[in-house]
Amino acid sequence: MQVFLNPVHALHQGRHEMFRGRLVPCVEVPDRVTHVQAELQRRGIGRFQAPADVDMARLARVHEAGYLQFLQTAWSDWLALDPANAAF
Repeated sequence: MQVFLNPVHALHQGRHEMFRGRLVPCVEVPDRVTHVQAELQRRGIGRFQAPADVDMARLARVHEAGYLQFLQTAWSDWLALDPANAAF
């Protein structure tokens, strides 16, 4: 099995996510990917590699342009509404 492991995943330190309409502690944290990677290695499953750079033309073939634009600016737009949003 081919396993894509992005080294910047460890930088994702979210505090909350939405689950069934409520803010809950994030499940996807750096410790989780470390645990999953260690278990895959222990079992001898997969070949690890970093993902390739994002090809925006490929994404545009399957996603609406407005959605891609939203993703590119969502965080900065959220902070522009209220800098305190960075705490969420």
